[in-house]
Amino acid sequence: MKKILMMAICLILSLSLCGVALCEAAESEVPAPWTEVESAEAAAEGAGVGYFMIPEENTETDIGPLNWYSFEYINGVAEASGAIGTAEIWVRKGLNEDGEDVSGDETEYAVHVTVTPFEENEEGRIDGFPIECYGNADEQWMKMIWVSDNFSYSIVIRGQGDLYDTFGISTQVLLSLYNEIQ
Repeated sequence: MKKILMMAICLILSLSLCGVALCEAAESEVPAPWTEVESAEAAAEGAGVGYFMIPEENTETDIGPLNWYSFEYINGVAEASGAIGTAEIWVRKGLNEDGEDVSGDETEYAVHVTVTPFEENEEGRIDGFPIECYGNADEQWMKMIWVSDNFSYSIVIRGQGDLYDTFGISTQVLLSLYNEIQ
């Protein structure tokens, strides 16, 4: 009887120690948390992306003013979050690792198009970097991603209501934001 009791105790202890080891292994795989900072510049520095330029506070758009509430970073990605009109907005800049989508948004959208911005000058047309636009209706973009040089960028917009509402920003608003994000 004592042998059975001792074997049971040993089994329980070994399972307990194994559980502790599994918990410690799982904890070591949890990614580092985002760190909140005071500015886009501080987020860029913390993320190691050089600089992070975003549209100025109170920039007026056709859906309302743009206001920034917080800035954060994690290794390789800087983020600014705020509101544009009554919608929430997140802008990210990350190190470009094979054109990786840094938005963190894995939603499947009904509409996906590529927009290539351009500008005219004395030499003619200069094409910008192609922007992948996603939404649930044409001209209502909820997620935009692009790659420029060594960086990946994203804008994610969430309006009131659920994800499948057709709220989003127009291509015109997208291009004005795109031109100010670096």
